[in-house]
Amino acid sequence: MKHLGRTKTSSSDFNSIERHWQHFKSHCLAGFITKRRAELSDKIFESIQKLLTKPETLRSVYKAHTQ
Repeated sequence: MKHLGRTKTSSSDFNSIERHWQHFKSHCLAGFITKRRAELSDKIFESIQKLLTKPETLRSVYKAHTQ
């Protein structure tokens, strides 16, 4: 694994990418188990494609943490 260096410490409450990633993991990848990289890649791709058809979900994840 390549070391990316130090980053600023920040709260995921203020990082929209982290909020969306948490939602993605808990809703799209919950219970998904595989030992094959290709299956994981396919699942992630399919899940992202599906999520992109639901802009209201994306907005709600963002709004829930900005209020």
